[in-house]
Amino acid sequence: MKIIWFCLSFLSLSLAVVGQPVQVSANDLLVEAALIEGAKEKFLRNTDKAVAIYQKLLKDYPSNDLADYYLALIYQDSAQWEKAIFYALSATKKSPDNRWFQQKLADFYMQNSQFNLAIPVLQKCITLDPRGIDFYQSLMVCHQKANDWNAAFKVLDLLEAAWGVSPKSIIQRKELFHLSGNIPKAKKELINLISLFPSEENHFYLASDYFIKNNDPEGASKILRQLLSLRPDASRAKFELSQLENNSGATSLLSLNSFFSDNQIDTEKKRARLMPEIDKLVISKEISLKEQLLVLCASMEAAHPSDAAPLALQAEIYRIMGVVDTAVMKYKAALKKEESIFFIWENYLHLLWTTGQSVSLTKEALFAWDIFPNNPKIPFYAVYGYLFQGKTEEALPLMEEAFLQSSKDEQLTNHLMALKALSLSLEGEKVAANDIFLSLKGKEKKSYLWALQILSGGESPSPLTNNGPDDRYNEALVMHAKAFAAFKSNQPDMALKLFDEGAKWGTPLFFEHWGDAFLSANDKLKAENAYKKSLELGNTGKSLSLKLSKF
Repeated sequence: MKIIWFCLSFLSLSLAVVGQPVQVSANDLLVEAALIEGAKEKFLRNTDKAVAIYQKLLKDYPSNDLADYYLALIYQDSAQWEKAIFYALSATKKSPDNRWFQQKLADFYMQNSQFNLAIPVLQKCITLDPRGIDFYQSLMVCHQKANDWNAAFKVLDLLEAAWGVSPKSIIQRKELFHLSGNIPKAKKELINLISLFPSEENHFYLASDYFIKNNDPEGASKILRQLLSLRPDASRAKFELSQLENNSGATSLLSLNSFFSDNQIDTEKKRARLMPEIDKLVISKEISLKEQLLVLCASMEAAHPSDAAPLALQAEIYRIMGVVDTAVMKYKAALKKEESIFFIWENYLHLLWTTGQSVSLTKEALFAWDIFPNNPKIPFYAVYGYLFQGKTEEALPLMEEAFLQSSKDEQLTNHLMALKALSLSLEGEKVAANDIFLSLKGKEKKSYLWALQILSGGESPSPLTNNGPDDRYNEALVMHAKAFAAFKSNQPDMALKLFDEGAKWGTPLFFEHWGDAFLSANDKLKAENAYKKSLELGNTGKSLSLKLSKF
């Protein structure tokens, strides 16, 4: 039934793509039957059969554009870009006014850094759909890559003509001025932003931060005073203005030392004072800022020796700076003082997750589960740790517990579903794993969901990138998936390069896959070493045992 439903959907989509009513001639019926058969074979992952069907269709009916289009999609899935572009270009030549064909061709060019070729295609897309906001955004990217700033500004003008001036368009104009080296005009755009949209407090902070970074503290102070005239209770503005008035820099932060040393002031107030600076550290990674923050944390710790907050803040600072071992040590010290603070546990487990420490992750999550028996995030982390050790049997009961507790959290449920698919894939049930990913709600999958789909044997979106700020902690998982996808696509050199880059975060499963890549490159010694490293890190999966037995 699933295949029948898919084929019917495909038929309706096919008609929608070409924008024509259903035809009843004998030839058209044959063409539609071939398209449906090709779609069915692609759905069943019989790629060679699907390709043969579409190519025969082109031979019999050379003017058929859909066969070209679906061949382009097939070759995109296997990263055969030359063929994908060939067929996408053929589709656009046959139907130049089909925006879907043009858009796909532009995507292919951009994915292969052929931005100069993408430009006229995107211009055609805008002609066909003047309200297609994504086309403007992509065209601006192409012009930026070519350092053609005038052309990029003209595209932004067209975008604003179609959609109106918005905070996003003003910020984009500021970014274009910044990237082109015109700092004064970038500042003017930020002033324009807070003038046109004064109700959004974050616009003022965006502007003041930019002025400070470009050595204009006086301009930043003026912006903050303007905000305080509108919102006298804006605590962050008061804090940042006080820093600027105390000459900013190291002096302003360290001048707060007496505040942090006062044991009569609540630690939560001190933590609230530090969080804006820690947010800045995430962006700047400035050593001097890190040192100042650590001094204040030390003063806070001396004033509150039994409190976990100063140690947790230090752990966060070290995590941001990439000093993982020290961050782990500080989290452990914080939890030794107070083990019932959930946000410290969550940050600690998240750090273990994103740095590939699967055995420690499982051990610590199971300990935390005794403290937080009704929080689904705890068994979720334990499941993650088990699966990346190849321990599917241990993961499954914990997974079911987490499912029961996460019914109101769609994002966590989706993540658990993806981990369930990975467990099925590790047990050899690839079809069942793929069905789970097809069932996930929403089309805007996060990077970690795409990564888990790839690691489960599914197809790779191209390019696989982090999609936003929520995904910035998933770099290790994305790197693993990129390397695995390259290996599966018979790109051994690229796979080995990506595995090498991700080694510092490597999980037991990561090293097993790296061994597979070495083996495919006929480097048996390095393959054996990678497999042994996987075993040493805790991988007890059946597949690894079988691979090691052959050496």
